[in-house]
Amino acid sequence: MKYIYASYAKCGTKSYCRAFRQLGYKVYDWNETCVYHHNQWLEISDHNTTEQRVKEILYNMYKDIEVTTDGPAYYYWKEIAEVFPEAKLIFYEREIEAWNLSFKRQYDSFKKYMFLPDMISDILQY
Repeated sequence: MKYIYASYAKCGTKSYCRAFRQLGYKVYDWNETCVYHHNQWLEISDHNTTEQRVKEILYNMYKDIEVTTDGPAYYYWKEIAEVFPEAKLIFYEREIEAWNLSFKRQYDSFKKYMFLPDMISDILQY
């Protein structure tokens, strides 16, 4: 792991992903995470998983990856950085109003395709 893009969604994650790929880096973004590592992330999110096991999982997921962007990795940037201490952290924070507007636009464009329980949908809308 060379770079950890630790910024939240709607803070340039897709732009950074595209830029790193154009530079020839092997990048795992949200899509790769969902396709290749969904079982590992489920285990990481289990409260019974030990810290040592989380680090072992992170190492195995990212040992051959050069850059990670987007979620859920941005929630675990500190743990990933501990596993890969040579990795550089990149963080960008948008103004909250601009971020909220961008997130709402994306949510509105996707919600017609999402079939989420009302409770989750209500939280995302909030």
